[in-house]
Amino acid sequence: SVVRGFLKKLLTIGGAQVDEDTDGQERLARARAGTPYDLILLDLAMPDMDGIEVLKQTRIENDTTAIVMVAGVGRVKSAVAAVREGADGYIEEQDISASDDRIEFQFGLEQAIKHRAGLVAQMQLQVLRTDSYSMITHDLRSPAGRLFGGIDRPRTGFEPGGPSPLQEEQAGDGEDYIGGARPETGARDDVRR
Repeated sequence: SVVRGFLKKLLTIGGAQVDEDTDGQERLARARAGTPYDLILLDLAMPDMDGIEVLKQTRIENDTTAIVMVAGVGRVKSAVAAVREGADGYIEEQDISASDDRIEFQFGLEQAIKHRAGLVAQMQLQVLRTDSYSMITHDLRSPAGRLFGGIDRPRTGFEPGGPSPLQEEQAGDGEDYIGGARPETGARDDVRR
């Protein structure tokens, strides 16, 4: 179409790499293939499909690329409906061809890209918030177990039937305190060095 050719020329002059789709099925094939784009200009009136349906299916495959709907004269209501379905903006065909509106056109595309980037950042923050919340609530489910988990069984090697940690401490290494009963007499002999 004339509008599609004009858009390609306008965007390539600005340094963009442009891929063209002639109908909705081609657009959806690219979406399913996962081809990354910064921006998709999507016509509301495609030869084989409704542009809003293509928008919906494209959004299922890709929610990070900015999509701007291109609407013919008098299709503003449809373009607004498309924005409700996930488009990041819309432009009318007659505004594209007017040479005075090129700066406004480019500004509109930049705004759509920024809008989508903001939505993507919000989605990423929501995922981060949900993950953080999950970690915090997991740790708080059993705070006593986390705080007092080491009290159940001392890490001194104490085994039932063996010497207690207090007995081990009192016994020491024999350098500071010698105590106990003498085997021959049974008398106590406590000596500190």
